[in-house]
Amino acid sequence: ELRLVALERRIDADLALGRPAALIGELEMLVRDQPLREKLRLQLMIALYRAGRQADALNVYQDARTRLVEELGIDPGRALQQLEQAILQQDPSLELEDGSDSASAHAPGTPAAAPAVSAPVAEPEPELELPETDRSILVVPWADEHLESLLALAEPLARDPAREVILVSLVPEDGDLASATSRVREHKSRLVSRGVPARSAAFSSQEQGADTIRLAGKQDVDLAVVDAPSSLVDTGTFDAAASELLESAPCDVAFLAPRGEGAVSPGPNHPVLVPFGGEDHEWAAVELAAWIASSQGAGLQLLGTDADPDGGRRDASRLLASASLMVQQIARVDAEPVLAEPGEEAVIAAADDAGLVLIGLSPNWRQEGLGPVRHAIVRGAKPPVLLVRRGLRPGGLAPQETMTRFTWTLGGRR
Repeated sequence: ELRLVALERRIDADLALGRPAALIGELEMLVRDQPLREKLRLQLMIALYRAGRQADALNVYQDARTRLVEELGIDPGRALQQLEQAILQQDPSLELEDGSDSASAHAPGTPAAAPAVSAPVAEPEPELELPETDRSILVVPWADEHLESLLALAEPLARDPAREVILVSLVPEDGDLASATSRVREHKSRLVSRGVPARSAAFSSQEQGADTIRLAGKQDVDLAVVDAPSSLVDTGTFDAAASELLESAPCDVAFLAPRGEGAVSPGPNHPVLVPFGGEDHEWAAVELAAWIASSQGAGLQLLGTDADPDGGRRDASRLLASASLMVQQIARVDAEPVLAEPGEEAVIAAADDAGLVLIGLSPNWRQEGLGPVRHAIVRGAKPPVLLVRRGLRPGGLAPQETMTRFTWTLGGRR
């Protein structure tokens, strides 16, 4: 991932220097190897357009859209869609200015000091200098009373690195659409006034799961944050809407089980805690936890099982060390290893001083729901609990190779 990001940045620099024709062959090869990586498609479209091959550039977009729809059921992201429109309109900003040097040559909508290729983007609030970003967090309160808690989590995450908050209210058919629109618009204005890019909308919905999935795909979000349905907290089972969201959302999904309004409070004295055993969704939980810890100045604790000499079980410190090294490499966050006995009582006790607990879902969530241990933690932990499912798109931390799974008994004893 780091190699590809560095390669994309080098191609950005070559584009800014006015070398589109020399990049086309390389980009075509990279797109064949990474057909779902939208940044490479965007760069290829710009290189083709600047080389006088407008029709070929549009064909690259159509091929990307066909692949994404057929393989993931989603449309291309906002940046690709805007670039297609700019090409169709032959937007002059797509061309390098005559005599422009490498510092000033840049694609439309991108600051000259950082010549990353982007399509034209309208400023959300012209009177404010908001950070430009093509990444976003979708916040959808399934119960209005949890809106404040969801925003207390999402706002710090949107600051570093900069992301846009997309706040959407799904209104029951007998609900007050005008009131819901006014409420989310007010929250959006507060976010914007504090320097956080934000958009808001409200619409009538009878299908919370399907509409949240549609929003996540259309808006190309990185993370969808919703409040945990009552069935999840009460019985540990996913209702139809939650199951649908987990099954089909392209991005990471996090269900927040709050402890009162605005109760998400990681900080210097309240670390973020992740019970960790190496499963895929637990890697996603670690990645999100590192992001939260960094954004709120909190410590990060990874909780694993202690050794059991009588049972022949070694402790999980090796796995926690591997996760810590990856977190430091990707997110520049140190993680403290904590060892405890297996079971929910140890997690609940370890969470006493935490500001937030993140738990990756079991890979068998379809059959077992939360499972008895995760459910007990949701019910018994003092801080809020965030339940995380890894998205269909690859995450940044989860290793590509299979790693040894150390027993954390969230999914039952092994």
